[in-house]
Amino acid sequence: MGGDNKYNGRTMKEAHQLLNLDNMHFNVIKNHLMETTKESKIPLSIVNDVGRVLETFCGDIVSRHYSLYEIVGGDRNLIITMNQTLTAC
Repeated sequence: MGGDNKYNGRTMKEAHQLLNLDNMHFNVIKNHLMETTKESKIPLSIVNDVGRVLETFCGDIVSRHYSLYEIVGGDRNLIITMNQTLTAC
């Protein structure tokens, strides 16, 4: 973002790998940072740039990926969801 690039610490991936973060965690922090920049009266074009830069770190920060089965909530919820979907057709 135009700042000093002399950083000698751990990589983004190394710093986050043991935290077992998922996309929800990433999005909560990203949205919070973007809202904070908006509230600080920073121009929208810069806020959008911040969002784009943050997205480039997602692959290094997110280490937990859920299957559709986990997202739906297991057998019972999967069956309910499928029944509702088929009934709606």
